[in-house]
Amino acid sequence: MLEMVETWVQIVVLVFCLGFSLTCAIMKKNELWILLTFFYGSYLLGDLYWAFNILFFGTTPEISLISDFSWYTMYLFLFLMFRYAFAKHGYVKAVSKKPVFFVIPCIGPMFTAAMAAFYMQYGSYFSNVVYALLMGMLLYALIYVFLNIKVIRSKSFRALCILTLLLCVVEYGAWTSSCFFTEVSILNPFYTFDMLLTLVFPAYIPIISKEVAS
Repeated sequence: MLEMVETWVQIVVLVFCLGFSLTCAIMKKNELWILLTFFYGSYLLGDLYWAFNILFFGTTPEISLISDFSWYTMYLFLFLMFRYAFAKHGYVKAVSKKPVFFVIPCIGPMFTAAMAAFYMQYGSYFSNVVYALLMGMLLYALIYVFLNIKVIRSKSFRALCILTLLLCVVEYGAWTSSCFFTEVSILNPFYTFDMLLTLVFPAYIPIISKEVAS
């Protein structure tokens, strides 16, 4: 019951976010709003597949590839949105070209690879490899930006970076807690992290709105 309620709350929030971003994308025809719409839509499709399995079969799906594929594309659209905003501000030429600034961000992919190896004890090899690649790519970009934070003058882009990092932390918190806590209980930290993720989703709207305005 708790899992169903928590999932449907997230779906309602995502539907609102998707409707708002889609309206802005149609009215303003801006790439950031379009990417944000695909970001919300991808995650929503995965949630709907998961929720309908619980509703009709009383359990989580035995084959999670459909929901996983939706969530894969969500991270891809998030990376593209981040990359587009980075280029839009002209930071590509402004950031440091010193080799160390390209080496240190490798911590991100190394972390995701290590976590994938750990998660493989509990889940699909293929799924964990794909998540590691996508999250590694995203964390590499985030760390690279934070190393060059002095040249990042846009407050909205800084906020986008911080929020995206928070999303990554919350996701890893949820994935890791699901390995150790399996009971459906309000005390299970997985549900706490998943509700935090639900709160993160609408926070992208005002940030993207400011990004577009800038």
